[in-house]
Amino acid sequence: MIPTIYNIDPSGDVTLNLAPDDTHQNVLATASVSSKCLSLGSPVFAAMLRPNASFLEGSQLKQTGSTKVTLVGDKIETMIIVLRALHFLSRQLPTSLTTDELYNLALVVNKYDCFQPLFPWIRLWVTPHRTTATYFSSYHKWLYMSLVFEESALFTSITKKLILETELDDDGEMVTTQGERLDECLPDGIVGTLSVTTH
Repeated sequence: MIPTIYNIDPSGDVTLNLAPDDTHQNVLATASVSSKCLSLGSPVFAAMLRPNASFLEGSQLKQTGSTKVTLVGDKIETMIIVLRALHFLSRQLPTSLTTDELYNLALVVNKYDCFQPLFPWIRLWVTPHRTTATYFSSYHKWLYMSLVFEESALFTSITKKLILETELDDDGEMVTTQGERLDECLPDGIVGTLSVTTH
């Protein structure tokens, strides 16, 4: 399969190889990007690409003026949104995102610590969902998103809903009134905190 090519910065000094898993054998897309934009927008990329870093990519960038970085496990469409935002390509960004798209965005934003540069866009994308975020079908995702996106009021309302709608099953696991186990639909660390809080 030929990878999809994204010229985020046609003159970029970094080529990102986007792969679904850590075998690196199935690169689904490549993106030409700027090391400066990546480093300004994400401490994770800054640490990887700085000249005196212990990472191979940083040393290679210093010595040759360019480098390749393989990123594993990120949704391609989500990563392209983040990269376009970090490169100030506002006209290429969507005006709205679904709950699932926002959840995938939260995973990437948390992984690369890039909430600040995406802040105005995240507020735009989250706002239409605030009145529906506590619906059962998606509120577990919104609990995670409210943490990553620093939506304190939303986090409080969802936590209250969880307090009312969860109980311990026979195995001592937190489940909703519909029988869904929270540890199967929430990121690590959140369930333990809720268990202490609610029970």
